[in-house]
Amino acid sequence: MPSLCTQQRPPCLKPPPFSPTFGTDHLLRLRRDPLGFYENMHARYGDAERLRLGPYRLWLLFHPDHVEAVMARQAADFIRFERLMRILRQWNGENVLTADGPAWHERRRHVLPVFATRHLPDYAAIISARAETFDAALAARGDMVTFDVDAEMG
Repeated sequence: MPSLCTQQRPPCLKPPPFSPTFGTDHLLRLRRDPLGFYENMHARYGDAERLRLGPYRLWLLFHPDHVEAVMARQAADFIRFERLMRILRQWNGENVLTADGPAWHERRRHVLPVFATRHLPDYAAIISARAETFDAALAARGDMVTFDVDAEMG
């Protein structure tokens, strides 16, 4: 696969989404239904899509190879939104998602062992057991269930 850094534009299925409001309509849809927004973008435009959100121009990357290139193999070649990262650091602190450069490498080094392939079957078993327990609890409550997601996920 060619390097993402050397391509002017990764191959997409359709032209980028037009926004007469310079992306503010995308921001509203993203805020209202984040998962639905990303699912729709991926279904309509493929694994890599250029997007405008207000004054920012960004790429949505859905293919694991593209994400790996940006987050690991070629991380030094990509610039993230400095202003947005500064805001996120205020809310979340500097972590593996908000750090850049040497700070990011240090944090990545600490979390990388957790993502080793040998651990995935154990994680899958835990997630599956929790999902089955949660499903059984919801089924016991009846058809129309209202609950506090934060409390249930805590």
